Amino acid sequence: MYISKVSIKNFRSLKNVTVKLNETNIIIGPNNAGKTSFFEAINFAIGWNFNRTPEEDDFYVECNQNFDPKKSEPIEIILELREGFNDRFSENIEDDFQGVIQFDEDAVKEGLEPIKYIRLQYTCQYSNEKNRFIESRKFLDQNYNELTGQNTNVRRENHLSYFPFFYLETFRDIQKEIRNTSSFWGRIKKSIDYTEKEAEVKRLMEELDDLIIHSEDKLADVVKRLKEIEHSIKISDEEDNISLAAFSTRTWELLDGLKIFLKTADSNISLPIEKHGMGTQNIAIFTIFNTYLDLLLPNIIENEEVTPIIGIEEPEAHIYPHSQRAIFEQLTQINGQKIISTHSPYIVDQANINDFILFRAMNGETKINQVPLHKKPLPYGLSDIAYEKNLFLSQEDIHTLKRYIQFKNTELLFSSLFLLCEGDSEKIFFEIIGKSYFKQSLGRLGISVVSCDGKNYNPFLNIARKDAFNLPWLIFSDGEEDTRDEVQNQVLNNEYDETYLDNITFLPSGDDFESFFIREYTSIYEEIIAEKFGETRLANYKQNQEKQNGKTFSTEEIINKFIGKKRKTIFAEYLAEYIIKYEVDLPNIIKDQFEKIKTILNL
Repeated sequence: MYISKVSIKNFRSLKNVTVKLNETNIIIGPNNAGKTSFFEAINFAIGWNFNRTPEEDDFYVECNQNFDPKKSEPIEIILELREGFNDRFSENIEDDFQGVIQFDEDAVKEGLEPIKYIRLQYTCQYSNEKNRFIESRKFLDQNYNELTGQNTNVRRENHLSYFPFFYLETFRDIQKEIRNTSSFWGRIKKSIDYTEKEAEVKRLMEELDDLIIHSEDKLADVVKRLKEIEHSIKISDEEDNISLAAFSTRTWELLDGLKIFLKTADSNISLPIEKHGMGTQNIAIFTIFNTYLDLLLPNIIENEEVTPIIGIEEPEAHIYPHSQRAIFEQLTQINGQKIISTHSPYIVDQANINDFILFRAMNGETKINQVPLHKKPLPYGLSDIAYEKNLFLSQEDIHTLKRYIQFKNTELLFSSLFLLCEGDSEKIFFEIIGKSYFKQSLGRLGISVVSCDGKNYNPFLNIARKDAFNLPWLIFSDGEEDTRDEVQNQVLNNEYDETYLDNITFLPSGDDFESFFIREYTSIYEEIIAEKFGETRLANYKQNQEKQNGKTFSTEEIINKFIGKKRKTIFAEYLAEYIIKYEVDLPNIIKDQFEKIKTILNL
């Protein structure tokens, strides 16, 4: 049983958000956007063995000047758990949730029972009567009203045992994991029972003590000195009132010192896991956690149908890029529903774009966007082709997005704004000049400059729509007539209205990037070529080209040919560096582009 939808109100920056969840979910977005708060909200609602109550700082702050959490609107978290046509609730679920299961009359296939769902509400608010914050859990009906009557109370150990939430925070400490008796490793150790072997274990331990301790004169002297304790405190009169033991003979303590040793492929010695690097320690914790889920969870929770809900923050922490891909594959194999936050392009490029959940903070409030599965709601019972035609992203779209975004431009998904341009020359130029213009790098401002391999803007515009990720964008385009028409059509065909055409900056008619700047800075290009390739190089090149082609070339034409021969991208870099070094005034069209950026980002 998976969570199909989460709604959260008044929890930190999550003023009012609703998120649809799949079996695997990838949370992306910049720092301080509310991702951790999302995990912790679910943890408060259904966290297994989590008993902390929200505090004052956990309530959403509308206005800091007169904020009083005791008078705030309650924190509210609503979880919806829904069955599927091919994954119906079991008899046990129907028995245990009798009286609270709801029917979705809009989700009906001919001849089949409507889809059933369970809606659980968690709230927390201050009680003047009890002088503290009070939590409550209730089941809700179709209209979000509390269900009352027989069998409608939330029985936490029973009901929540079907979908317990386990949260692995970013800061994962292997030493704490190994030593803490309540950690996943500690619980694995506790589950091992030596009762039947107690006598044999005790005999062997006594033999080891004889070998290690009793045969050593120095340790015998230590015991004699320790007996001086009796001068300060009253101890037993028995002969063994003070003794040394290398090993505990109490069965429940036998594995207290159990450690994990690891010998890597390039090492000559096995070392305790805490002596390895942070990345290896991180991977070890995931492995311990997965082992705990597989071996112990059904017995500990005493529910054979338990489906753990797993929240994992930044699994890539301290892990080498190639291992990040491997760790994601490992996580997807964990039994249960996965909610994973990440900043790793090596994880993003493997995931399904329909599993992405984009978090952003705007004026202190978290906004969440997802790419919808369908363009518009359709009734159940239609033909498969009807649903296929209604997909927001076709299979071809998904392949294109993987190629141009997930494999090549993953930073776009973490950006505050992206600037689309035709090629690498524009990208290099804008990133170098932008750093000088804004006095900080475009990356630091959250701006991604994306080279689109020509005029292929469609995949970027598609997911940037308001009904998808709602990402701000700009286009800087060549000015040829057919290019203008094609770019404008791409914008309009992606269901943007005509006002979005103002997001496009076209170079003057007939110009591409190189021809425009050569005309603007002809003498500068001549200086650059002379400096980088020799004083007479351009003149000699012009002479040779005119002989070969039997015609005369203008200075602008021959510079353009020379740049094309040598490599356009390197000249974009040379030009940008020259402009910065000699403080050359930028063309108005470039200034206007930067001013658009400043307006969108309120710089």
